[in-house]
Amino acid sequence: MKKLIFLLSLLLIFSLSTKADTIEANKLKLKKFNSCESCNLNGVILIGEQLSGANLWWAVMSGANLSNSDLSHANLKNTKLDKSKLNGIKLIKADLSKSDLDGVDLTEAVLRGANLSNTVLRKGAILYRADLSRANLNNSTMSGADLRGAYLTLTNLSGAFLGGANLSNAILTEAILKDANLVEANLNRADFSGADLTGANLTRTDLRGADLRGADLTGTDLNGAILCDTKTPWGIDNSDC
Repeated sequence: MKKLIFLLSLLLIFSLSTKADTIEANKLKLKKFNSCESCNLNGVILIGEQLSGANLWWAVMSGANLSNSDLSHANLKNTKLDKSKLNGIKLIKADLSKSDLDGVDLTEAVLRGANLSNTVLRKGAILYRADLSRANLNNSTMSGADLRGAYLTLTNLSGAFLGGANLSNAILTEAILKDANLVEANLNRADFSGADLTGANLTRTDLRGADLRGADLTGTDLNGAILCDTKTPWGIDNSDC
């Protein structure tokens, strides 16, 4: 019995060592060729790296640390980046469609023009003051995400699920939120001026001090929303004050 346990322990150590070697080899491959399709890069550390235009299609990078790196124009389609540290990262016009960003830290990340359609950014994802202007986030899942102070000007959020998300002080001027679900979201002092909110679900949202002037609210559900000091197309609403 003791011999069996010893052999199993050796096999486990060998397996872990082999995985570590594989990840390190893949890291070197990425840095040399700027490409590593379908690679195992779990937990890789690539802080402050210049990886603009990198091809990481279908790569597995769960728990990676890519803080302050530049992956602008990179192909990250279908990539697993859950629980990764991406704070300060540049992802300008990067393709992150169908990627897994569950629980990532994107604090002050720059994602201007990035494609995040059908991505997963569930509770725990931090996008505090992230620049997502002109990004494509249609049909993405961002329930409970931290988007405080985020820049979402002209961003496509049509059909996105933002239930319970914190968008306080976020800039959503001229954003497209058609049929988006923002149930119970914190929209305190958010700027929706000129935004398309047709068919959006804003039930039980906190819209205190928010700016909805010039927004298209056709078919928007505001049932139970708090509208204290909210700037609407009809004037300032003080009904909940």
